[in-house]
Amino acid sequence: MEVKANKNVDLAQRPVLSQVKPRPATANFDTVSFSRVVALEQAMHQTPAVRPEAVQRARALVSDAEYPPTATIDGIATLLALEINAGESNS
Repeated sequence: MEVKANKNVDLAQRPVLSQVKPRPATANFDTVSFSRVVALEQAMHQTPAVRPEAVQRARALVSDAEYPPTATIDGIATLLALEINAGESNS
């Protein structure tokens, strides 16, 4: 049996060897610190479920006929119109 090397093989068909080198194992990867998780859980338990000042502000805004300001509504309407027009021109 005779084997001939085919030098006309496309490079895309050749296997690509990974150039990634494995990281050496260190002791830092074997341990996990949960101190930040514990601190976060403590902060969550200390935070009230309802903030009375936020509820009071929300009630005041809902009862205000001038909220949101007309300029804000106009600005949002303009942005929406621009997005609608941009979407129609891309279609």
